[in-house]
Amino acid sequence: TAGMDMADIGWEIKCREEDLKQRALENERRAIDDARRSVDEKAEQLKALGQQSALIAGFAMVVMVEASIPEDLNEVLLVLYGASASVVVALMLI
Repeated sequence: TAGMDMADIGWEIKCREEDLKQRALENERRAIDDARRSVDEKAEQLKALGQQSALIAGFAMVVMVEASIPEDLNEVLLVLYGASASVVVALMLI
């Protein structure tokens, strides 16, 4: 019976080692899947941000072209308006 007990203990140790290896593999797979999900999520967020930026830049461009600016407008205000609209368009298209 002592030999049987030693064989049982050896078998349990072997099974535990295999179980630990399997769990380590599963943990690595989960980590890889989590990283992929995170990358996919960030890519979708960047895609949405790019679309929103293009939309805002388009509106800013239309406003800049279609705005009716009075002739007696202060030149400083006109320059500030033009510069700010240009910066908006430039930043949104980057």
